[in-house]
Amino acid sequence: MTARINVALLGVLLVLLPCCPLHAQDFRALWVDCEGQNRTLWSKATMVEMLDDAKRIGCTDVIVQVYRGNRSWFDSKLADTTPWREIKEAQGIDCLALLIDEAHKRHLKLHAWFNVFRITRNTEAPMLKKLGRTIAIMDNHGRSVLDYRSFRVPNPAGRYYELSDETLMLDPGNLEVHAYQLAVIKEVLKTYPDIDGVHLDFLRYPSVLPFPPGSRFSGVLDFGYNPATIERFRKETGLNPRTMERNRANCQKWDDFRRENVTRFIRSVRALIDDSGQQKKLSAAGVAFADRAYLSFFQDWRGWCADGLVDFVVTMNYTDDRRLARYISRAAATVEGPAPAYVGLQAFIKPLDADAILAQIADAQDAGATGLCLFSYDTIRVNCPELLDKLATEATAWSEN
Repeated sequence: MTARINVALLGVLLVLLPCCPLHAQDFRALWVDCEGQNRTLWSKATMVEMLDDAKRIGCTDVIVQVYRGNRSWFDSKLADTTPWREIKEAQGIDCLALLIDEAHKRHLKLHAWFNVFRITRNTEAPMLKKLGRTIAIMDNHGRSVLDYRSFRVPNPAGRYYELSDETLMLDPGNLEVHAYQLAVIKEVLKTYPDIDGVHLDFLRYPSVLPFPPGSRFSGVLDFGYNPATIERFRKETGLNPRTMERNRANCQKWDDFRRENVTRFIRSVRALIDDSGQQKKLSAAGVAFADRAYLSFFQDWRGWCADGLVDFVVTMNYTDDRRLARYISRAAATVEGPAPAYVGLQAFIKPLDADAILAQIADAQDAGATGLCLFSYDTIRVNCPELLDKLATEATAWSEN
């Protein structure tokens, strides 16, 4: 999620090409957008169709986006429930309750997908009004992303940095943001106790092009310099990241602090699930290149797997370059720890090529991937339905062997 990571994660079906030996996978899933081209979550008919498609292509799980831009597709007292209410009024259903029930009828597991440190371009988000503008992330020049005129930011050389997410990001170091988003997740666990898992996306700092390899390289655009966050860091270390000497030791402390801000949230969700006594899976979407994720996005998903903070990570292997996709899949398959890293493959870069996507699936399996996910169902359903048919054929062959 690798140049532009702005969608929501998606789904996967794992079957091999006819020339490859078919073998079972632990996890085969689809990422389903809440506001995708197919508008899958906006009617009972399209939700049921999606689950039928997932079943026929051999999925074990479905990851459904239910919280995006501080808008919810479930009953909430915190988020903007406009989507949930519109669906309920038009269809007479609670869409998340229906999804859980219909998924379980088909022996599919249903994961609720949350965008954490992102509010899309929703400047009217309830959490902005409740917590204030200071929760939006600020750069190393003291500018809030809310004040950016565009997502192309001039640099001193007269060129541009680009926020490749093209979205408004929240400050991962703001503990009020943590508490608010944790409370939203808690609502789902309480109101929909039969949900099978919680899937976290945009659990990281912003995506900037070119990628900064840490704060020691101070000429780049860098994020997380909100006053309250700086004060927390100063109390812990005695340093101010905007004025400190940029030596290795100081920059390492600042970058570690930002990584810990992200990990702290996932640790809180883990505790929330464990304390509830519910048997729910916790998963996250991971930036495809683990080193880049660690250095530039302050997302240590390999550490989450190693420490067992998650039940699995799905890496966003989003490229139409087959050789590169193979390299990324191989790296994910060799991650060590009690929690596996599954491979999320792109099915949104248009025009979609069904055979090319099948080839990437086969390569991922050959690399040893024990789980696959495709992004995204809506794009496939609208632009390349033949991929679903080919995946269904492969799934049938797999089940017969």
